[in-house]
Amino acid sequence: DPTGKATRALPGDQVRELQLNGRSFITLIELLPGVASDMPDRVDPNTNPLLYINGARNSAANFNIDGGNNSDVIVGSGSLNTFTSVETIAEFKVLTSTFAAEYGRGGFAQVNVVTRGGTRNFHGSLFEFVRNDALDATDYFSHQVLPLKYHDFGYSLGGPVLLPGGYNRDRRKTFFFWTQHFNRLSARGEAVNTQVPTVAERAGDFRGRNVVDPDTGAAFPDGQIPASRMEPNALKLIPLYPAPNFRGPGAVNFTSAAASRQNWREELVRIDHHFSQDWKIFGRYAQDSAFITNPYGGSSLTSIGTRFPGISATRATRPGKNLQVNMTRVFSQNLLWESSFTYAGREITQHPVAAGADRARLGIQIAEIFPENDGNVIPTITLGSGYAALNVSRVWLKQLFNLEWSNNVTKIVGRHVFKFGGLYNYGGNRENPTGPNTNGNFTFNTQYARHAVANLLLGLPFSYTEAERFVVSHARFAMIEAYAQDDFRVHPRLALNLGVRYSAFLHPWDANNVLTNFLPSAWDPARAPQIDPATGRPVPGTGDRLNGVIIAGRNSPFGRRVTNSSTGLFGPRFGFSWDLFGDRKTALRGGYGINYTRPIIGTFINSAFDNPPFSSNVTILEPVFTRPGGGPEAPETVPNLTALGVPMRAPTIQQWALGVQREMPLQTALEVAYVASHGTHLLRPLNLNNPPPGVARAGLNVNAIRPYPGFGSITERQ
Repeated sequence: DPTGKATRALPGDQVRELQLNGRSFITLIELLPGVASDMPDRVDPNTNPLLYINGARNSAANFNIDGGNNSDVIVGSGSLNTFTSVETIAEFKVLTSTFAAEYGRGGFAQVNVVTRGGTRNFHGSLFEFVRNDALDATDYFSHQVLPLKYHDFGYSLGGPVLLPGGYNRDRRKTFFFWTQHFNRLSARGEAVNTQVPTVAERAGDFRGRNVVDPDTGAAFPDGQIPASRMEPNALKLIPLYPAPNFRGPGAVNFTSAAASRQNWREELVRIDHHFSQDWKIFGRYAQDSAFITNPYGGSSLTSIGTRFPGISATRATRPGKNLQVNMTRVFSQNLLWESSFTYAGREITQHPVAAGADRARLGIQIAEIFPENDGNVIPTITLGSGYAALNVSRVWLKQLFNLEWSNNVTKIVGRHVFKFGGLYNYGGNRENPTGPNTNGNFTFNTQYARHAVANLLLGLPFSYTEAERFVVSHARFAMIEAYAQDDFRVHPRLALNLGVRYSAFLHPWDANNVLTNFLPSAWDPARAPQIDPATGRPVPGTGDRLNGVIIAGRNSPFGRRVTNSSTGLFGPRFGFSWDLFGDRKTALRGGYGINYTRPIIGTFINSAFDNPPFSSNVTILEPVFTRPGGGPEAPETVPNLTALGVPMRAPTIQQWALGVQREMPLQTALEVAYVASHGTHLLRPLNLNNPPPGVARAGLNVNAIRPYPGFGSITERQ
């Protein structure tokens, strides 16, 4: 191999026969030199590959199936569209150092799974793997056995396609492979500890506490809040907290390890057809679906929306699809053409399922300011003082699709193997944020009755915040790449690989033009609002609240985009392989290459979720609990912004390596290598609106001395 790349490959039989915790091939990548991992011990079908290969970020790798992309491009390679069952793997290959120009797709390291196809004979399998917490020890910290029920089973069948009339009688034309894989998992990896109101506090009993009647300023008789004074809605909300069950450090009085449950299933079918020995085509379709119930809330097994189980419980679904059609044609002994089309998609839904999470079913009568509240969710209750918040996970929907066309041509001319090709990638993503409180958020403190729980029972919130609506992004994005390379056999003992790859990342635009950005060049000091130096708030009636903010399709100099696309990216590649002693047992390999990675698309979407004018909310001070919109609105504050760098430069990774490989006895090999990488233009958050050093002084609010008055933090990804 003249490319000098570091490659590790395993046949599917070996992968299936290994005892993998969770039966995921991703676990094996952790064993490779140069790989660091943040993955849990058990890698199940819903675990994202948090791997850092040769110093690169976990978003800088490509996870492919049969050469087609399988990564969620919104977050990079840190999330997969479909989980590849080990039962479907014919070969699993990892390239940790890629010096050949044919490898790219906006990534650095390459992980490729080749799926199984049918053969001339029929083959099938049945499998089942079981784990159970009955065999586990007690957790050291929570003094309980953490729940675990694991059941993994399925079957596969492959062989020739035989049809009536004698089609494929010689079993040389058409073949099929089919598998169905099921996974049932019930688990909680760690105990969750928190503080909840005590039984006495829930009943209004604050004897021995410094709790007073806000109307008189005197203590309640015997420290007991009269039942007649307790707010009816509060009496329906506070039972949603569980009773204390634990005495921990400090004020911690509740522990739990309620199991999340996941039912996962995958089907894969592959059809291979040989028109002739020189002309072949295959089509492969894989789909999986995960149904997850989490008593703490969230779309994954381990997510925690609220620090106790019950009210925040959610049901989530995560179906994914991956379709590929691949054609290979050998025109002559020295000319090969390959073309491929890949469709990849995924969807994530999340819905609250607890009966008490619905306002009507709980029977509370608390008005909202704005009409939007998908799911009719109860308001969030934030008590502070160390207490867990009463928080219900909101409705979430994400829908992603990704289309890719690629072509490759290989031409052999004497001692040269020329290879060139390219790809076009186009995709879209519909997503809404999970954070905005369209259901409202009441904050209670110690201001009135001197105790947050007492204030809840009395219906005396300190403030109320409600988001006007969800901002829904319908992003679209594209990528174009092309390459040319030459594998040159200079000498029987020396081979070179020379190439170059071109990349163009066409950054996102939105179907509804909800993308925004902050441009320092568009900010006009004459339009800046006046800032009260004592409070840091803008003076009403002064300035432009959108000063410096550009909106796609309106005032953006980039049209429907809000920053420049990354084009004109040429990455040279060089590799070599030298047979040191001419015995084909010792090789010196090395190389150098420049790789460009696509900026994470999720950073573009965040600007729509976070920035005005599309993201807005209102805060009411000292609201009436049943009619929070009737209170006085809090004084206007400066908003924080999410921004994107202009110019936006593509993250770049240079890599070089030099190593020696030696064939050893007993079918073993020894390798010693030095691998280095250097990253530039890696995305990082930088606050553009930090005050200059040395200008702050007592009594002067920081917002009055920021470089861009009218805004708080401006976090720019650059």
